[in-house]
Amino acid sequence: KNVIVIDKSLAEIFYRNSDGKEILFRMAAGNADISGDSTAYEVNQVVQAGRQYIRVKGTGRMVRLALWSRGGYTFSLSFEEPVSVEAVEAIITTIAWN
Repeated sequence: KNVIVIDKSLAEIFYRNSDGKEILFRMAAGNADISGDSTAYEVNQVVQAGRQYIRVKGTGRMVRLALWSRGGYTFSLSFEEPVSVEAVEAIITTIAWN
């Protein structure tokens, strides 16, 4: 894991899974897209996990990018190896919102 704070306005956490594939989590104040990913994905839709709405982007049922906002902050999750929508929902619903 690597944690990086950029100019006190953006936090990034890089995580490498057991297969060596990278996951990038970003968080910043506001509600803009902070992913840095401008790819035009085949799928660009909003899903709901509990009370949270999440924009997922990818191909078919596989997600490469997830975006959401909550409590005055915006978040993104980028996956080097695409994951299922259900995996994204599971990750986001386990984040503590204190």
